[in-house]
This record gives sequence, structure tokens and C-alpha cells, in this order.
Amino acid sequence: MTLPLQVMPVFFLVGGVPSRELAQAGWLVALHLWFLPVYLLLIAVTPVMLTAQRRWGLAVSAAMAVAAAVDAGFLGPHLPAIGFANYFLVWGSAHQWGFAWRDGSFTRDRWRPWLLAGAGLALLAGLLAWSPFPVDMIGAGERITNTGPPSVALLALAAAQAGLLLAAEPTVNRFLARKRWWQLVTWLNPKVMTVYLWHMAPVAIVAVALYPAGLMPQASIGSAHWWVLRLAWFAALTLVLVPLVGAVTWAERPLHLLPAGLGPPGPWSPALLVCGLAAAMTALTKLAISGYAPGGVLPWPVLAALAGGMLLVLMSGNPARAAGPAGTVLID
Repeated sequence: MTLPLQVMPVFFLVGGVPSRELAQAGWLVALHLWFLPVYLLLIAVTPVMLTAQRRWGLAVSAAMAVAAAVDAGFLGPHLPAIGFANYFLVWGSAHQWGFAWRDGSFTRDRWRPWLLAGAGLALLAGLLAWSPFPVDMIGAGERITNTGPPSVALLALAAAQAGLLLAAEPTVNRFLARKRWWQLVTWLNPKVMTVYLWHMAPVAIVAVALYPAGLMPQASIGSAHWWVLRLAWFAALTLVLVPLVGAVTWAERPLHLLPAGLGPPGPWSPALLVCGLAAAMTALTKLAISGYAPGGVLPWPVLAALAGGMLLVLMSGNPARAAGPAGTVLID
């Protein structure tokens, strides 16, 4: 789903967009792809983490919350490399909550979701009051942020949000029991990832169209005028995003016909899978940091590494080809 995004800088280059503006636009469009390397990693280790959840339960999530110690190393001795572990520890801990939700660890008693939410809010309030973590959870460009790397404050916010959602689950389930609303959810759900991956494209399009032409005043951020203009801003973005998502969804339909892998898996499969994931994750990380057009030039080696990594993953084999008609394993 990221491949169509990589085509956009090519059109901008052909259209003669200045290199500085192209680099900035390419960075903004690629910035939100940071989650894909983490997502690939968590998918790759899902069997291990699920086994750990079944054996040790919530202790796994608690152990991963040692992200606080990693934060201390990152903020104290100023060792940024240590902070990168938080991409796995913070997001991995939140990912682990999904297993806990499914096995009932978080919902066995009515008070458990509220306990999770309360603990998260209390920890978040304490960290914001007595630690250097800023209240801005998605800020960039500051010396200390909550996202680069993800902080324990961000994990506390995630716990509060997850707890509130779990507490609301029974009420929401009763609401979704109505056929009409459930059909709407099942129709919208497959489009969530498309919306996320493309939501920055309307920002670039609308900004380029409205701001230079003077059609959208640039009020002081946070002022009353700025808040009023947010309504017009969101309306303009929606007008672009809705047809864009429809077009991308239509264009992506052939991708659903692609196989999960090429041929049956074999002894070579683990090595190809690991190498492919490593190449794709490295390339995606580079794109998220530098953008699609650093310096106004397309990063062809990075794009080639991403394509090569995806190809290696496909060549690792199709797991479905390892089983016979009755589910008999053909290849160990």
C-alpha cells in the first residue's frame, strides 16, 4: 500500500516542483510511515509473544514497561541508541494488550478496564508534572519528544485510552448489534489503513492550493481565529480525502489477488523472510526519517531496498502451500 505513495514524487519532479518544496512535501507524506517497520517487527514476533502471553499473562506487558528505564538512559546519559528499544517495548507492550483483551485478562471483571485507565491517567499526570516529557504527544523537532523514540508517557496515555475503550465495550457492542451499524463498520474497517496511509496527501494538496493563493488565512496558531479556520480546513481536507480514498481503494483491488508467497515454503524460507523483513524495515525507517525526496532527489537505493525486501518476503513461500487438502503438512 506504500508503493502508490512513492509514485507521487516522480510526478512532482516531472512537474518541475522546486527541490526544497519537493523535499519538504516528500518528508511530510512519508513521516507517518514510521509505524510500518514496528508493525512488521511485531507481526514477525507475534507467535513468540502470543506464546509468552499464554504462559505468563499480564506479566509480559508489565515486563515490557521497563521502557521507563530505557527512557532514563535516553534522557539522562543522552544515549539515543538506547531509546530505539522503546519502539519495541512501548508499542510491543500495547500490542500485547490485544492478547490480554482476547483471553479476558482485561475484561474478566468490570473494574479491570477502569483500573487500567486510572493507572494510565495517574502515571501520565505524574510524568507530565515531574518529568521532562512534554504534554504534546506527537510533537516533532523538540529536544525531548514522546514519539521519537516513544516514551513511557505515551505508553501511559495508551493505557488510559485502552482502558476507557474496554470499559465502553459492552455498551458499544449493544449498539453494534443493530445490523445497519454493523454493516457500516464492516464496510469502513477495510479502508482504515488506506485512510491512514493517504491522509497526509490531502494536507499537501490543500496547502499548496489554498495558502499560496491567499484563500486560507494563516492565523496565529492557537488563536480564536485559528480554531475557527480549523472547521474550514477539515472540511477542505475531507472533500479531497473521500474521493482520494475511493480512488485508491479501487486501484488497490488487484493487490488482493496477489499470493501470500511464491511457491511452497522450504528450508530456505526463514532466512529469506528475515532478510526480506530486515531490508524492508530498514528502507521504511529511512523513508520515514528522510522522506521520499531528500534534497529534492528520489532515494533510489532506499526504494530498491524496499522493493527487494518485499520480493524476498514473497520468495520465502506461501504458508498455505505447506498443507494438503486435509490440512496434512507436506513440508516440515
